Amino acid sequence: MKTCLCCCLEKPLTEYTTHRATKDKKYTYCKTCKSLKDKELYEKNKDKKKEQRKQNYIETQAYTRNKQSQYYQQNKELFIRLSADRRANKVKATPLWADSKEIQYYYNIAAYFTELSGGFVKYHVDHIVPLKGKNVCGLHVQNNLQVLKAVDNLRKSNKHGCYV
Repeated sequence: MKTCLCCCLEKPLTEYTTHRATKDKKYTYCKTCKSLKDKELYEKNKDKKKEQRKQNYIETQAYTRNKQSQYYQQNKELFIRLSADRRANKVKATPLWADSKEIQYYYNIAAYFTELSGGFVKYHVDHIVPLKGKNVCGLHVQNNLQVLKAVDNLRKSNKHGCYV
């Protein structure tokens, strides 16, 4: 049994919420009084609390975006490869026998050439035979990949052919 400091009634310990700071690990107010006090405090500081929540949301969002951006910058080749894999899987163009390490190698080369040019010339990994062409469809395998300048790859578009 414990006496509530607000209503001055003696109640069993089950009527109190837990609290680490007190000796008996229970709040000094019963659940009913604590609920009323919390509501009163919230109503008193409603605008301040809303503004604080809004500010926390903005800060958390900015922090998360910054972290995601950093991770993307550090793992660009992985994201580019995963994006291509996703597109390839979408059209069921990746067979089980495809060598994913060799495919990743092409994406690493493209990223390396782009970095070597200081970012002025971008390089893409191109499918020699398009995954979804008008007359023919290729596979997402190492034999069907080539590294091209982005300009040449965009010019080639979805056409069949080797532009080495």
